[in-house]
Amino acid sequence: MKILLICFPRTGSTSIIEYYKYSNPDIKTFSEPFNKNGREGYFTYNHIIQYENVFVKHIYDQLPPDLKNISINEINEIYYKSFDKIVFLDRKNIKEQLESLSHSLTTNTWHTSYVYSDKKHNKFIDEELKHMLFWKEQFHTLAKDKNTKVFYYEDIYSTKENMLEFLKAIGSNYNEIYYNKFLDNSKKYRVKINSVI
Repeated sequence: MKILLICFPRTGSTSIIEYYKYSNPDIKTFSEPFNKNGREGYFTYNHIIQYENVFVKHIYDQLPPDLKNISINEINEIYYKSFDKIVFLDRKNIKEQLESLSHSLTTNTWHTSYVYSDKKHNKFIDEELKHMLFWKEQFHTLAKDKNTKVFYYEDIYSTKENMLEFLKAIGSNYNEIYYNKFLDNSKKYRVKINSVI
């Protein structure tokens, strides 16, 4: 079984692939294989698709190096021909998504708790918004054209029931130990401070 998770940054996708990797050890996983700065390396599409059983977490605007000379529509058609299952993951609150992305890029801390301060990030958010909206429009058009459900960060991390539905959609086994370690909604990175007046 070949499964592709198409998503955007700051949608909880890293926690998902970490959970998937540990709870499905017989399946090869790739996290952002087309990211030149990826933690696990930079791979071609032909490399990742050679595996019989593979789960790929793919950030939508990261294009495979061996498919860069064709259009995004052609790349998407290749995905749909090659993968048995494609799942979409986005985030409804684009402001908080960009705030999280800005924080991570400026501090180079991607997977730890943080308190957000808007003083440093407004310029980045203004510049990145058009880019994000451009790719999100294509992403949602593709999902609609292919009649594929879009899951949302806010929904799947709100209740265990929603997360279990999502895990079923990505063909993952349930493992309570790894669920508590990676996916429990108490693990959210952003810490909200209640101000005292």
